[in-house]
Amino acid sequence: MPGISLTLGILFQVVVGGMLGMLAIFAGASLHDRRELSALQSLILNQAMWLLPAVSAVIALFFIYQFTAGGKRPSLLWHLLPVAVGGLYLAYAATF
Repeated sequence: MPGISLTLGILFQVVVGGMLGMLAIFAGASLHDRRELSALQSLILNQAMWLLPAVSAVIALFFIYQFTAGGKRPSLLWHLLPVAVGGLYLAYAATF
């Protein structure tokens, strides 16, 4: 059973990571087209394209490490971390 939950969790992280990457790309492109952004704002939006999917990848690697190390099963609430980071990105992008 733990192998199935690990597989489903990693699949979830891959899907969420892809969706967050697309969100960052399209939201950042839209803001660049419609607004005059400062250099710092532009840097944050550009780096979000890489950082948002990376959060999902780190969480997936964390689950794999926990599974292979034989450690205690991590909480499933870790899966919500990329969703929370995506929400913070949306809140940041909405301030423009």
